[in-house]
Amino acid sequence: MTRSAVRNRTVQTEMTDPNLKKRRTETMRKWLAVTMMIALACALMAGCGGTAKTPEDTPLDELIKASEKERPAWTLEKPENKGGYMYIVGISMDMSNEQLGRRRAMQNARTEMSDYLGTLVKAKFEQANVDFGLASDVVDPTTSAREYGKQMSANFISQLEGTKFYWEQRKKLTGIGYRYFALCRIPEKMINDGVREDAAKRLQDAQRRAKEQSDRVAKEQLEKVGTMWAQLEQQGLFKD
Repeated sequence: MTRSAVRNRTVQTEMTDPNLKKRRTETMRKWLAVTMMIALACALMAGCGGTAKTPEDTPLDELIKASEKERPAWTLEKPENKGGYMYIVGISMDMSNEQLGRRRAMQNARTEMSDYLGTLVKAKFEQANVDFGLASDVVDPTTSAREYGKQMSANFISQLEGTKFYWEQRKKLTGIGYRYFALCRIPEKMINDGVREDAAKRLQDAQRRAKEQSDRVAKEQLEKVGTMWAQLEQQGLFKD
C-alpha cells in the first residue's frame, strides 16, 4: 500500500470515528510527559553523581536510640588481650528485634575467634616453614592455619563468654532494625591447654609416620613436622 493510500485511509477513518484524532492527541501528550519526566530524572542523577552519600550520612540510616549515649571504644577497635583473657568483638547486621541481633552478634564473635586463632596459628606455621625448611605440600601455612583455627574454635565455642553488649535501634528504608555489638572473652590458658593437647597427639602421629616411612626425604620432612608440633606443644599460642 502506498503512502498516499495510507493517508487517504487515515482521513476516512477519522471522518467515520470523530474521537480517534482526540485519542491520538491524548496519547501523544502522555508520551511527551513521560519522556520529560525521564529526562529530568536522568539530569538529577547525573548532577548528584559526584556527591553520593553513604548510608550513615543519609536519612535512610537514622539512629533512633541506643543503649548508651556514645558508642563504647571497644565497638570501634578490639581490646588487647589482658588479664589472661583473649577478647573478641562480634557485630550483627540490622536485625528485626533485639534478641535476634544479640544472637547474631554472638555468632559473629565465634567466627571472629576462628579467624583470629587461624591468624595466630598461621604465624606459627610460617615460622616453622622457615626454621625447619618444610615443603608446602607437607604443611601449607594458609590452608593448615585456616582448618586448624576452625577446629580449635569449635572446641571452645561453648566457653566464649559475652561480657558487654551495646545496641542501636536504627531507622532504614526497609524498616526499624537493631544493630548489636558483643564484647566476648575466653581464658588464654584454656586455649593453650587445648592447643598443647592437640599438638601432642599430632606429634605422636608424625613420629609414627616417620618411622613407617622408607623414603629418606619424606622421612626427614615428617621428622621436621614432629619437631614443629613439639615446639607448639611447648609454647602454646599465648605466653603463660
